[in-house]
Amino acid sequence: ISKNTTAILKVGYYSENKIFLQEKPMQKKPLSFDKLVGDLGNHMSQIPDTRKPNSTIKLSDCLLGGFAMFSLKDSSLLNYVKQYKERALNLQNIYGIEHCPSDGAMRTILDKVAPDNLIGLYSKPLEMLKTHGVLDSYKFMGKYLTVSIDGVTHFSSKKVCCPHCLETHHQDGTVTYNHKCLAAALIHPDKQEVFVVGTEAMLKEDGKSKNDCELNAVNRLLPVINNHLSGYSLLILEDALYANGPHIKKLQAAGHSFILSVKEGSQKSLFKQFSSLQTKKKTRKFKKTRTERKRGGTRQVICTYEYANGLYLNESHTDIKVNMVWYEERDGATGELLKKFCFITDIDLNKQNVREVVRAGRSRWKIENETFNTLKNQGYNFTHNYGHGKEHLSTVFCILMMLAFTIDQIAQACDRYFKRAWRVRGSKKSLWEKVRQYFDFVVVKSMETIYKLISKDIKLKVEQII
Repeated sequence: ISKNTTAILKVGYYSENKIFLQEKPMQKKPLSFDKLVGDLGNHMSQIPDTRKPNSTIKLSDCLLGGFAMFSLKDSSLLNYVKQYKERALNLQNIYGIEHCPSDGAMRTILDKVAPDNLIGLYSKPLEMLKTHGVLDSYKFMGKYLTVSIDGVTHFSSKKVCCPHCLETHHQDGTVTYNHKCLAAALIHPDKQEVFVVGTEAMLKEDGKSKNDCELNAVNRLLPVINNHLSGYSLLILEDALYANGPHIKKLQAAGHSFILSVKEGSQKSLFKQFSSLQTKKKTRKFKKTRTERKRGGTRQVICTYEYANGLYLNESHTDIKVNMVWYEERDGATGELLKKFCFITDIDLNKQNVREVVRAGRSRWKIENETFNTLKNQGYNFTHNYGHGKEHLSTVFCILMMLAFTIDQIAQACDRYFKRAWRVRGSKKSLWEKVRQYFDFVVVKSMETIYKLISKDIKLKVEQII
């Protein structure tokens, strides 16, 4: 084994088809992958186990096993279990896993875990981000943490179901069963990384014939967000579904500001007021021009901002006052409409802040693009059925995947060795593949060492032994 000046290894040896690296003890950096996983494991060990006291398999090993499966981006639970013997030392060193049950036993154990017992796990990485100033760096407009909320389907089948499945009945008589969750993510218009703050499952309750929905789920999710981000001024970003009186009153009662998308078809009273103000020339309006790259060259884009303060939400809620901004982009040469958005907010609009309000409103899509699409397309296999179960398994796996994603996002934002390894590999999928290769072949004490191996900060030199 050869090493450069930054390597921490002194010696290694080869045995039983594996390379064992003997490393000096090192201090785990606060926002490194290893420190975050260690703290998460400690929290998991405190989750109550409702099984019999003589259970031979620890609940924390099952929870950490599910987390490690998503962290390593394994294609299935069976694949994770089959490789356990080869990975046992690294799974213990890096993830703190002592034993691995069969895939059937793990599903049975996790199926009984109440999702409410796992919601607090999101608080551990957020506490670390707060302690080390990262949350402060995410403040927008000088004061707000912007939290985007949206729903997503993480399981769908016409055959597999459980009593908690939501049901969609089709005209041909068939039924689609699915599980959905409502997710809240901390985002910033200028930052690539997003951090999941909490999730809330949408489930059919026992004895109920009606499906749960996002508006019910958000009432359960808001207290979780309040708890995990207590002490901060929050700016909640949501789509047009949430632009209703009862929900806005809940946001106001919690002390949160909001930016909500609105649509003319569902907010006729609001748009009628705005149109009346336009006719009377009582709206404020200004334009900005910017140059935009396009295939074959550039084009001038004219951005128009038009806004008004003090509108009432609708005829049923004249007591709720909102401020409204209409934003559109047009091709400077042809006048073609390229984009248009409309938002309502409780933030008093003026020429100095309206552009920032629009930027924040448009960044709501980060929960779709940087969160859900990443989970679906960059190795996490979000829509793959790792196990459905009869009670909570599908929801538990969803939470463990979201936690794995969040810790990866923190490493991406704060761990320089993760960044170097990612830069060397060029893509996330390539990085995950290389992580698994080293994880399966080289016995190490930390994920940091694997990142260093990938980035060539530590080099392995294989010499022929005669």
